[in-house]
Amino acid sequence: MVLNSTKDFSGIRNLTCSGTITGSTGVSTPSLSFSTITATTLNINPTTLQLRGITITSSAAELNVLAGVSAGTATNSKALVLGSTGNISGINTLSAASVSTSGSITASGSINGFLAYGNQTAITTVEPLTQLGINNTATTEYLNIKGSGLDYLDGSYTRMVRFIGSNATPVEFQIEVANGTNATGSNATWIGNKTNNDL
Repeated sequence: MVLNSTKDFSGIRNLTCSGTITGSTGVSTPSLSFSTITATTLNINPTTLQLRGITITSSAAELNVLAGVSAGTATNSKALVLGSTGNISGINTLSAASVSTSGSITASGSINGFLAYGNQTAITTVEPLTQLGINNTATTEYLNIKGSGLDYLDGSYTRMVRFIGSNATPVEFQIEVANGTNATGSNATWIGNKTNNDL
């Protein structure tokens, strides 16, 4: 094997090496068969792809979930990558067992579910609510509670609001609304203390 004046050599069909081939720049060919190619930043062997000596275990499909992703914007069937400010937008539905935040929660639509405050000593004030709708949208009143007719029933009435004292056997005050039509002639609503025979 004699190199030319530029120290190049061409025309070899197959080259077998039992040792190590080290390249300072790169290797370009249609097909390479080596036990290991070691370069400054890339390692390739018959079963794994390595970057700087660390094996990459992700599949091509897993790597592709980052393809076309814009940081800060959610894309269908892609990984979520936060923007430079730690924010992300474009998520349609998010399901979680619990949510904890140290800031504000702002919603332009409806928040569906149950709202409860239990033993929250840190809550000292609550900002004013212009309107509040429970199981309904408050449009002509400040507070609108609509029963389903299936839950929180007391006979043929829906228990709309219930106030309970702190005693072990407390006084209970409640407001109930009949599940009949607005043509109900009597006892359409009931307001008073809860007893065993309040209705």
